[in-house]
Amino acid sequence: MVHDHALEDSISEAQLPTELNPKNVHSQPQRFLSRFKPILRKATSINDTTGDDTIHYNSALVSDSVLKEEIKYLLFTNKNQDKFQVMPRNGSVGGTFWDSKRKTKILIHGLTSTFWMSSVKNIWTQHIFEIKDAYLKKTQDESYNVVVMDWTPLSTVPLNRYPDAAKATKLAGEDLAAFIFTLLNTDNLRSLEDIHILGHSLGAHVAGVTGNRMQGISEEYMIERITGLDPAGPCFDTGSGKLPADTEDILDKTDANFVDIIHTNMGNIIKTVAGRYGSVMAAGHVDFYPNGGEVQEGCSFLENRINYCSHQKSVVYYAQSISEKIVACPCDNWESYRSEKCQCDLKSGGDFFGEHCNKTARGKLYLAF
Repeated sequence: MVHDHALEDSISEAQLPTELNPKNVHSQPQRFLSRFKPILRKATSINDTTGDDTIHYNSALVSDSVLKEEIKYLLFTNKNQDKFQVMPRNGSVGGTFWDSKRKTKILIHGLTSTFWMSSVKNIWTQHIFEIKDAYLKKTQDESYNVVVMDWTPLSTVPLNRYPDAAKATKLAGEDLAAFIFTLLNTDNLRSLEDIHILGHSLGAHVAGVTGNRMQGISEEYMIERITGLDPAGPCFDTGSGKLPADTEDILDKTDANFVDIIHTNMGNIIKTVAGRYGSVMAAGHVDFYPNGGEVQEGCSFLENRINYCSHQKSVVYYAQSISEKIVACPCDNWESYRSEKCQCDLKSGGDFFGEHCNKTARGKLYLAF
């Protein structure tokens, strides 16, 4: 039942500590830059092709019991666009604006640093909320349940403990799978066809684990769509650009009926030093490469290293695609696209980028912003 009042613990989005002023970052660039080398030493993800675990970790961050207590699912609808309601973990939706007749968008942020005081909305995660806003601006006929997964208790780590946050994606993904299953089991979710999960950076792999674990409950439990927004590379990439033998803990096209991935900051482990944090693996049914997928317009070298400018652009571009139909084109590579050597229209294998992408889209598609 949907009531016209919010939960007692509903909180105004404006009340969240935002720390959105980039000056707070740029005032201490050396502090940030000096901490990247330890991250790279610990994020040793390159492995051979023997089937060994791709992800190698430092140490466990938290226990499963703490995980279940601390992760929160924040509900926004067109009735509470600026105030979230914390979804109960038992599948009950009474007292919230959850509508089981609507489709559901689940948004998952990536890494958050202890510099930002564990706020779910900060300079590294703020663009996820732009996607939320874009969905809620749609008409009543297209309204959604928009759920922001707040896994900051697991994703908030000192930068030199990034591998711990990478490891925690498994715990977070399993928790989200349990949350979705509970909604199904209590008849508050009609079907997994109504679920679209969007994850940025580490959040993309959280989404992948969720899809994998849902199928582990039953082969019939297939998430309809997962969108990977520049999935994290360090601790996940094989180093070869190819998928590992075991993909159960990374996002790939087996995790949902349709997986689309947007690359905006891809680079191997060596390029991470230069501010490349996205995966180079083409792991979706379709992979998009805005501006070539590596460095984005308007993002300086320093911005890419400190506030992940190019890495964040995947989220910004997706938010834009919700209200605009943007065509992407099949091409051999970015240089061929820039040289206008590729035919670019919907009839020649092109498709819409982002929200309006058709589920028949396949391969690598390029576009410019």
